Amino acid sequence: MGKATGQRCEAEINPLHFTGQRSKIRFLIQKNREEEKKMKWISLILVVMIAFVFGCGPTVLEGRKIDSGKFSQMTIGQTNKAKVEELFGKPAKTEMAPAGVEKYFYTYRETDPEWYTIESTQKQNFEVWFQNGVLQYYKLRSEGQAAVLKE
Repeated sequence: MGKATGQRCEAEINPLHFTGQRSKIRFLIQKNREEEKKMKWISLILVVMIAFVFGCGPTVLEGRKIDSGKFSQMTIGQTNKAKVEELFGKPAKTEMAPAGVEKYFYTYRETDPEWYTIESTQKQNFEVWFQNGVLQYYKLRSEGQAAVLKE
């Protein structure tokens, strides 16, 4: 019995047997390192892609931008509603005020959301007043907020 047990121990401790195991272990360690390198590159590429996607968020537009260059074609007391609609399109809202004054409201808003800054917003409110269909008053208010880095 002792002899059989001794032989079994020799077979288990055979250096040739361990040499094969060492090469397998080295191969597995090398393969694992290669996979780690691949995962690091994939992670880096994924982070860059996510930043690009969120950085290129959609711009939100409402209404049409008012071209102040067209104001030269308007004359108070002479220009009619049809001419104003030809220049700027249909108003976003109309309102009747006392004394027969009709008000046209044009609005424009552009929002550019950014994940790394405060969103950039531009607004325009254009108000036009008519009495008896003839231009009496107009006012353009513009607001803009430039993107500022969050700290």
